[in-house]
Amino acid sequence: MSVSCGWWTRRVWCVSTIARGIPGLRERTKNRNDKAMKESPSRREALKRIGATAAVAVGAGALATLRWDRHGQAREASSQRHAIKDFRVPPRTDLPTMAVAKRGTDPNSLTRAAIDALGGMSRFVAKGDVVTIKPNVGWDRSPMHAANTNPEVVASVVRACYEAGAKHVIVTDYSCNEVQRSFQRSGIWKAAYEAGAEVLLPAEHQFRTVAVGGTVLIGGEPLDGYRFMWWNFVSSRRERIEQAKQDWVAQRMGTIPGETEFIPLPE
Repeated sequence: MSVSCGWWTRRVWCVSTIARGIPGLRERTKNRNDKAMKESPSRREALKRIGATAAVAVGAGALATLRWDRHGQAREASSQRHAIKDFRVPPRTDLPTMAVAKRGTDPNSLTRAAIDALGGMSRFVAKGDVVTIKPNVGWDRSPMHAANTNPEVVASVVRACYEAGAKHVIVTDYSCNEVQRSFQRSGIWKAAYEAGAEVLLPAEHQFRTVAVGGTVLIGGEPLDGYRFMWWNFVSSRRERIEQAKQDWVAQRMGTIPGETEFIPLPE
């Protein structure tokens, strides 16, 4: 509104300047100026109009947010942080909390058997859900190294999610080695894409810190002492780690049939 008024005022001023030498036209232009000034809203009226426009805009934005934000992503008024929907599945006494399928050699069949033993994917994924699968794609290794999640297992999980009614499935991880090489060489990029998933390569601008709460429980027998870890080497003695480094450089740790590429120690 202010821009339109300013443009109209400049237009009238230009006309009156040009019309100074034309008899009668200057007076008519002056009358138009006076009429335009009289019809212009007062400052108080202009503020009222601006306030009404802002209220309509805010109301429309709030309505759009409510229509879009139906599943727990609304901001909490107190902390101004996203409220994360609780996706936890209630435990069932007739089903295990962990399943291991170990009879057979086909990754797809074993994955399906493990999922079925937990009650099926529909127990965890509802129709219309957007699912993110985080396999282990940490290393620039081929599947025969077994350093990452088996790509056939990832593809099987993607397909099971879609069969349960998922709207969209994303596969991603934060790799320790170079991202593109890790996703490509592991075979996970190709397998997930062919199964219908979106493969999302990590980038710094896509990450933010989110407080998810909860407790992490790590079980098992207590260790008998401190453990040292460097790269893929773990030992209770530092000198054994150093020996492992030398053995790796000298390639005294054996080879994998069909694998010719040597991965140097990280700097």
